[in-house]
Amino acid sequence: MSNGQVIRGGQQSQLIAFSNDKGLTWTKYNGNQFRDPFVFWHTPSSKWTMVACLAMTQILLVYS
Repeated sequence: MSNGQVIRGGQQSQLIAFSNDKGLTWTKYNGNQFRDPFVFWHTPSSKWTMVACLAMTQILLVYS
């Protein structure tokens, strides 16, 4: 999912993409305000869950 840009000078870069067809195709998410997403299977609810941090505010978000 690289966009071809090279990051230099010790900078970090994180990109997010999503799939609506079980991973067959991927779409880059352009409004990338998230940092450090953690995706896991939540057995009690039988759902995939994602915890992420908004980069500028350091607020944690939970999606399921």
